[in-house]
Amino acid sequence: AKRHTVMADGTYMGHGWCLITAIDGESGEVLAFQWCAHASKAAYLALFSGISAPDVLITDGLRGAEAACLEAWPGTRIQRCLAHVQRNTRTDLTSRPRLQAGRELKNRRWEIKNPPALVTGVETAEEAVGWSEALNAWHERWKGFIAERTFARDDPANPKASRRVWRWTHEELRRCYR
Repeated sequence: AKRHTVMADGTYMGHGWCLITAIDGESGEVLAFQWCAHASKAAYLALFSGISAPDVLITDGLRGAEAACLEAWPGTRIQRCLAHVQRNTRTDLTSRPRLQAGRELKNRRWEIKNPPALVTGVETAEEAVGWSEALNAWHERWKGFIAERTFARDDPANPKASRRVWRWTHEELRRCYR
């Protein structure tokens, strides 16, 4: 049967096993499951092989599910699971961000009219537009700050200082915005 939305995610069990499941996004019915060592592209391909292509796949944003979806269901759109977005954001920002940009992103003190505080609070198209505009405005405001890089050679305490190695100075904020 053709489904509008399918949600797929893996749960790691004891003894090194992972159970990935596909659930109908509207009814909650379990459509298929797959045991695997880890949630890889191959495991998701095996899971998706018995399910007809939905309009939208909702997943945690890891590469295995996305790559398998693109191969198994090329016309299906991919939506990142909002609960995973919030969980990753909390992890990356911590409960008490030290930098002003992080505090603004965490507290969602955006200068537009009434966006929902949490992305999971979005219920209408207007709220979705407002929330997206607010996030984009935050990114525009802080894009120079987020793009800053630190070179190893500039840090005398770094043992690799002689190499031309760099990393994003604000890597956590960049990950969160993604």
